[in-house]
Amino acid sequence: MEDLDKIIDNISKTYSVTETNPEKVKEIGKTLQKLTNQQLLDVFNKIKVIKKDS
Repeated sequence: MEDLDKIIDNISKTYSVTETNPEKVKEIGKTLQKLTNQQLLDVFNKIKVIKKDS
């Protein structure tokens, strides 16, 4: 299991090219499928995908 920072770094680098490269989206999906629910939450919290209602 890669450490979360490496995964997040990979996702953020990949994210900018996903619109022009659908294969990258599949790669991200495969990576995310390997994570536990808690790790997924950590990833999304770190990259601020989950918006907290204030």
